[in-house]
Amino acid sequence: MPLKKPRMGRDSSLDGFIWEWTYYLEERGHCVLPPDGPAPALQSRNGNDRCYRWLLFCSQTPTRRLTAPERRMAQRQIDQCKSTGEEGYIVVRFDLPEPKVLIMPLAKALQARRLASDKGGIPWMR
Repeated sequence: MPLKKPRMGRDSSLDGFIWEWTYYLEERGHCVLPPDGPAPALQSRNGNDRCYRWLLFCSQTPTRRLTAPERRMAQRQIDQCKSTGEEGYIVVRFDLPEPKVLIMPLAKALQARRLASDKGGIPWMR
């Protein structure tokens, strides 16, 4: 059952972004499972039966460095993706300089260490 669209207005919290991303995926035909543990990770399956894992973060600055615990969390998600056959992505919502969402494969994000809003992404005016 699809989740209802989040309330009007901008919610800068991670919980708010989880709702926004869930709604975004459901609009595109994904069946989304809520986080099943302490990691802000969603699982989804699209209409073509492909499975995905989304590790979500928010940033109030134009760049985001993953902390050591976040890097370990990302590595655990990569390991889970390998065992379940999912594709894993990190998704970062940047609020500055303009609202944008960066989507990057988990392994590539761990190699980059620094994620920046000027490296592509999609405008995010939810």
